[in-house]
Formats: sequence, C-alpha cells, structure tokens
Amino acid sequence: MFLAELQNRILTSGHDLDLIQGKLVFDITEGGEQYLNINGKKQELKKDDIILKDENGILASVLYGPAKRTAIIPKTKNALFFAWCPYGMDKELLTNHLNAILKNLILVFGSVSSELNIHT
Repeated sequence: MFLAELQNRILTSGHDLDLIQGKLVFDITEGGEQYLNINGKKQELKKDDIILKDENGILASVLYGPAKRTAIIPKTKNALFFAWCPYGMDKELLTNHLNAILKNLILVFGSVSSELNIHT
C-alpha cells in the first residue's frame, strides 16, 4: 500500500475488514475527538479533520492516519483499502492506484482475491 501511495500520490488507509463493525461513515470532526492511533498512542483530533468511523469509533483520520483497532497485522485475512481523494477525482486514476496495491499484494502473497469498488 505504501509503495502505491508514493507512486500515485494518493493517501490510502488499510484496515482489517473483519474488525470493522457496522456501517462505515465519513464525518468532519468538531475538534477534541480521540482515538488510539496505529502507533498505540492516544490521538486528539483537530477541528474539520475528515474521519472514517464505524459503530465502535474512529478508524482513520486524514491528518493523523489509521487507528490501531483495525490495523492490518500478520494474522489479517481480509483487508480493506481506502483511497482518500478529493471529490471528482478521475476514476481511472483511482482504479490504477488500487490495482497497484493489488499487484504488490500478489508479489508478496502469490494468490490474492479482490473486489474493487469506487464510491464517489
């Protein structure tokens, strides 16, 4: 994922799909919200940050990155990748970016099944 981010300059977060609970929602912060960052430290959010959350809380912030709760770890079986893009970004660029992540996963794991969905 990180290699594709560098190559395509598209901010992306990866999550263990099996740890996500309920519906996913994008939201704007009021400021002061907190979550456990991927580094294991509490992160307080600034006003007007964009976040992704499920019914158990924040999964990622544009400014501070993903939460530890849904981090991809060696035992992860199902991963979900989000490309954080401005509204109206070309779908072909997004598709190419997500396919670059898939190609890298195939290089590492050999066989990977995938489903690509782009929501605008």
